[in-house]
Amino acid sequence: MLGAGAYGSVRVAKRLGNSTKLFSIKTIPRSVVTAELDSIESELGTLLELDSPFIVKFHEAYYDSDYFHMVIEHVPGGDLSQRMQKAVHGRFDEKYAVRVIK
Repeated sequence: MLGAGAYGSVRVAKRLGNSTKLFSIKTIPRSVVTAELDSIESELGTLLELDSPFIVKFHEAYYDSDYFHMVIEHVPGGDLSQRMQKAVHGRFDEKYAVRVIK
């Protein structure tokens, strides 16, 4: 498990038969997304078409009776909010943001 938040959790996974390629899977309870499922599916369709080195690559989504799962590119090192929490003296100024992004 990489982390958990108010809406779900994120885990590291690998494709069966290829143990070197890692993915992140975000899992959200269906109870959270059921009302918005159509709009979420539409947005994910758009994400599939995006190809930029500055955007985490979305691979696929699926759902079962209890959860909605999003398979995305695995990017180690934590997320921006984790970096913000670790910022010096609780400050996250523009110069620090530039260093994080680089």
